[in-house]
Amino acid sequence: MHLGGAERPDAATLAAQQAKAWAMQRAHVMEHSGFYRALWDGQAPPERLEDGHALPLSDKAKLRLSQAAHPTFGDYLAAPLTQAIRLHRTSGTTG
Repeated sequence: MHLGGAERPDAATLAAQQAKAWAMQRAHVMEHSGFYRALWDGQAPPERLEDGHALPLSDKAKLRLSQAAHPTFGDYLAAPLTQAIRLHRTSGTTG
């Protein structure tokens, strides 16, 4: 589909791509992130991305505690350091 000169997938194609990406992401995080397994109390992420609202969210305080307990990056890092090519962080904002 073309809109304003840009090529975009139709809704069904986009939904299929999103479902496939979510399936891969949820499996990877559950297998490789102790932080999220603990946060989710062993509950698997929902099969449908649209149902993700049922999972508890992480916050800055929880991420900081994870980093303190598991230096340098915390146990939320879901990849071995040898595979980390680039890491972006922000100082955050106060407002």
